[in-house]
Amino acid sequence: PQIDYTIKGVIGFPVMYLMEEVHLSSDGWIGIPETPSKRDFSTLYLEMLTPAAEVSSGTDTLIFTLDTGARVTELHRKYYDEHTTYVDNHARRDTTMRGGGGGMFEAVEYKLPEFPFTFGSVRGCLNDLSVTLVAFPHLPKADANMGQDVFQQYPTMILNFRDIVMDFQ
Repeated sequence: PQIDYTIKGVIGFPVMYLMEEVHLSSDGWIGIPETPSKRDFSTLYLEMLTPAAEVSSGTDTLIFTLDTGARVTELHRKYYDEHTTYVDNHARRDTTMRGGGGGMFEAVEYKLPEFPFTFGSVRGCLNDLSVTLVAFPHLPKADANMGQDVFQQYPTMILNFRDIVMDFQ
């Protein structure tokens, strides 16, 4: 493989939804509480059948799709189009190799040195965050794709499908 990352198991959305609440730990365990927890906010919803969450950064409320199979988070072309001046003035331009099952290709992107965010009850920061110029027409409302670099910052990710909440502990 071209990256050192292994997916050790997959639980699909329909199964997780029936569990009502799932706790995914950064050290690999999965927990299902007997009673789902209560939160005073709602951060989780579906974007074209893809789990997504609201993330705040500065004065923006952004939509991040959740991709536990992605190694890193990246901002989409939509973010660039809405923040062109900011990205052009604060990020460095870079070229990277992108790809998947269909092969690899070279793509232009920008790297933001810092991207502070608030999500649910936690705050965080991503360093050297990619802003891709590749469009994702199948997810027109999504500003970004949240990967393992966010999930691994916290011991436990909580997905509560009963109350439509995602949070970290």
